Amino acid sequence: MLLPALNSEYPKRMKKIPNGLSVTQAVKAGMDQHPKRSDLAAAVAGMDQRNYRFIRKLLLLSEQNLPTADKESINSALSDINKELMVAKAIKLVGPIVDKYWLRRKESSFAVSQRRLRFDKTVMNIDVTCESASELKIPRELSQSDLNKAIASLSSSLQHIGNLISRLAGETTE
Repeated sequence: MLLPALNSEYPKRMKKIPNGLSVTQAVKAGMDQHPKRSDLAAAVAGMDQRNYRFIRKLLLLSEQNLPTADKESINSALSDINKELMVAKAIKLVGPIVDKYWLRRKESSFAVSQRRLRFDKTVMNIDVTCESASELKIPRELSQSDLNKAIASLSSSLQHIGNLISRLAGETTE
C-alpha cells in the first residue's frame, strides 16, 4: 500500500479544523483556495499535509464513476472522518481502494488506454455523424445565406477529416 503506515506521525485527532466546518468541508475549502499547493491547503483545512492529501483523494474519488461498493466504502470513510476527526480507521477501510484508483490514473498504460479509447470513440462518432448527415432532410425554408454557411462549415469539416486521414496514413499536413 502506498499510503503511509499508521504510526505516531498521524495525530490522534484533528483539532485545528475551522469552527463550524466538517473535516470534508475544511478540505474542500483548502482545495478551493490553494488547488496546486497541498501545504497551504492543509493549513487552511487545519490539518497536516498527510491527512489533507488522503482526505482530498477520497473527495476526488467520491466524485468519480466507481463501482457501487467502492463508492459506498469511500463515502462511509468520509462520514467516519467527519464524525471521529480521525483518518486511521478510514485508511484501513479504504486505503487499498484509494491505491487501486489513484495509481491507475498515474500509470502510463492507463493514460495510453484512455487515449486509445478516446480516439476510438471519436472516430466512431465521426462515422455515425457523417452517416446520419448523409441521410439528413434539408429544410426547404433555408435561405441562401444559411445554405452558404452550412456548405462552408461542412467544407471545413471535410478538410479536418482529410487532415486526420493524412496523419493516419503517415503523411504530413500543412
